[in-house]
Amino acid sequence: MKAIVFSRHPGLKVAQPPLFTLIPDSAVTPSGMPVFLPPFESSWELAIGPAYRIGRLGKNISPRFAGRYIDGMTLGAWAVPVELLHHLQGNGQPTGLLSTFDGALTLGRWQQPRLDSPLAISAGQTQAQWTPGDIALEDTLSAASRYITLKTGDVIIPMLSAVRLPIAPDDIIEGSIGEEEAIRVKIK
Repeated sequence: MKAIVFSRHPGLKVAQPPLFTLIPDSAVTPSGMPVFLPPFESSWELAIGPAYRIGRLGKNISPRFAGRYIDGMTLGAWAVPVELLHHLQGNGQPTGLLSTFDGALTLGRWQQPRLDSPLAISAGQTQAQWTPGDIALEDTLSAASRYITLKTGDVIIPMLSAVRLPIAPDDIIEGSIGEEEAIRVKIK
């Protein structure tokens, strides 16, 4: 299992070639497990947004068939080391280091996917709503499958979320999709 996080903001077109980050399975914390922040950083944020699970093997998937490959959705919470991010970006260096540490991504409980309706999420005191066009799941899945074989259990995070919360040890962050709780993250 791998997670593919697209470097695009809601509503923007998917770049060609696509810009995304791969998060290995070793960096994904299962639902319900605490996230231990590594000691290499003192300032952290949690970016929370929709995540979609691939339900079957696929390569070069046409956007019109993308929905057939999705079997679940949840919220993903990506722990971002703020100072390291700014340092790497400011020096024009690759940011792959941000997605390889243990606990880089936490996934919530899987739900039935909602592909054709607006998606409303809340986390902490922050709320966001996106249309299917803002998320562009079909285009991101198609773009990723041109370069990577998508396997059962892989996760697509189609955009960088505007829902970013500062976090510190002992915080508990909860997030929901609509009225249904999707994720609860304990920070250690």
